[in-house]
Amino acid sequence: MKICILSDSHDNISLLCAAVSDALQRGAEEILHCGDIVAPSTLQKLSPYGLPIHAIHGNNTGDLYSLAKLSSRPHSLIQYYGQDADITLDGRRIFVVHYPHYAKGMAATGNYDLVCCGHTHRVAIDTVPNVKGGQTIICNPGTVSGVDGAPATYLLGDLRTLGFEIIRTYALTPPQPSPHTGRESFLQPNPPRTQGGSHSSNPTLPAHREGVIPSTQPAHGEGVIPPPRAGGLGGYQLNELPKQLRKF
Repeated sequence: MKICILSDSHDNISLLCAAVSDALQRGAEEILHCGDIVAPSTLQKLSPYGLPIHAIHGNNTGDLYSLAKLSSRPHSLIQYYGQDADITLDGRRIFVVHYPHYAKGMAATGNYDLVCCGHTHRVAIDTVPNVKGGQTIICNPGTVSGVDGAPATYLLGDLRTLGFEIIRTYALTPPQPSPHTGRESFLQPNPPRTQGGSHSSNPTLPAHREGVIPSTQPAHGEGVIPPPRAGGLGGYQLNELPKQLRKF
């Protein structure tokens, strides 16, 4: 199963929808939101994509009462857990929390295959030694809304391999009413031009440009974090990761 991991959307509907739209095209089946949603109505804009949303709040809490009501509606795709979430998807136990220091502590328990966090607005993927003698993957997708001039990013994760792809997102065009239904529909923009003047669809983070984190594993593609070694400790070896991703 592939999942879309994002955080710190801060009511930026266009970039949030752009990330989810892109993740859906890449095969994502679930969304993990690591907090700082702010207005609950922001998540309602994701309903046309039809993906279940697992959400927590961050330090920018917004209206938590309305978020809880939205989550409790019959057949709601939004599941709001509070300040943290302990969930299982595709046989993987996952812990989601907004704060990196909290995430690091939970990763150290060894009870989870993956721990996700946000808050810093910087992409980070690392492993944390746990008390069971292994390594736990901890990841921060950065800010999907491009807060404070940071690149707007999300992570596409493969729960089978525990591999992660860092993906840059670009704003959708404003919602336009459909001539057939009258409902709003979001349109993908023309992607930014590459150096050669051509367009690249669903652009991922290019190496060494726009303050981007380069990958040290070119065989796996730019911005792609390879899965753990077979027979290893269940996590990445630190020397396999770009130094720029070791932020915890």
